[in-house]
Amino acid sequence: GFCTLEGGTTGGEGGTTVRVSAFDALKEHMDSNEKMIIEVSGTIDLGGSMTALRSDKTLIGLGNDARIINGGLELYKRNNIIIRNITFVNAPDDLLKVNQNTAHLWVDHCTFTDGDTPDPEGENHDGLFDITRQSNYITISYCLFLNHSKSILIGHSDGYGDDVGYLKTTIHHNWFNGTIQRHPRVRFGEVHCFNNYYLDNELYGVASACEADVVVENNYFENVPFPMYVGYAESPDGDIVERGNVFNNSGTPETRGTAFDPKTYYSYTLDPAENVPDIVRANAGAGGMTGIDIRHETPVSFDGSFEIHAGDVTRCGTIFFSGRPHTHRAVSGIWNLAGMCIDGSHTVSMKSGIYVVRNLERKKRHVCFGKQ
Repeated sequence: GFCTLEGGTTGGEGGTTVRVSAFDALKEHMDSNEKMIIEVSGTIDLGGSMTALRSDKTLIGLGNDARIINGGLELYKRNNIIIRNITFVNAPDDLLKVNQNTAHLWVDHCTFTDGDTPDPEGENHDGLFDITRQSNYITISYCLFLNHSKSILIGHSDGYGDDVGYLKTTIHHNWFNGTIQRHPRVRFGEVHCFNNYYLDNELYGVASACEADVVVENNYFENVPFPMYVGYAESPDGDIVERGNVFNNSGTPETRGTAFDPKTYYSYTLDPAENVPDIVRANAGAGGMTGIDIRHETPVSFDGSFEIHAGDVTRCGTIFFSGRPHTHRAVSGIWNLAGMCIDGSHTVSMKSGIYVVRNLERKKRHVCFGKQ
């Protein structure tokens, strides 16, 4: 997606790794100017605040229950940030506010929700995820949006023409589950939406306004009366192109113009639209990443030998680990979907880092290794 362009997005790769479980520690490390990987453990309450996240950071949740609640994160004039595997709940403003020339952001496998305080009229909450004021090169992948009205806004206002040429955003393999509008609503920017699952979206799916260029392809719309709008409310029209989408019990999309060709920016592979609900339901949202907490009797060096036992890996078939940025690989054995090792424990040697796990169903999972 767009976050791979112009130098790419690496977050805190190569920096210090820290683990936090309380607000003060999270705030301190997010506000640091150092390159850093911040591991979030358990639930952290922001107390209603918008908290700044600085450049060159990876913010990643551990396990299946990492949550940031009662507040949001603001990325203001920042660059090179990765946010993964975290559930964001109940901010009085935005859960993620991305503005003022922030660039190179990848948000992956996160959940955004009002939680136990649903607000369908939007009286006590703003947006789940807003991208404004010349922010650029952003990818949102495998995220879950629910229990909210306004999901994703791209473009500050009808009058902010300085956004022309910016707001390049890719949105793929996300689940908009019962959210009401803005999936996304776009002004001025170039936005590519593919392989998303739109379910029970009351007002509309995607809206293109203010001469935005939006491409919507191979998505699945189910029970969405207005899948796509050209313009919205008082906002003038934008271009929107649709192709390869499935409309199940949904209305007829509005289209206009030619928008742009995403392949002039980056290569990508489309899943068949009819397969999108199964793929997205199985993978989207926080907790869709498999986390392994490897504990060592004694400290290990950066290059280490990690013993993986039955039960350490879940929801995987035959797996291998491919290191990034390192190229070292090691096949760890044969595992079934229940996470039980079929042929005994295996020891693998690899470098610390974030590794991608692939299973027999060709679904991506993720696992973190590192010093404990």
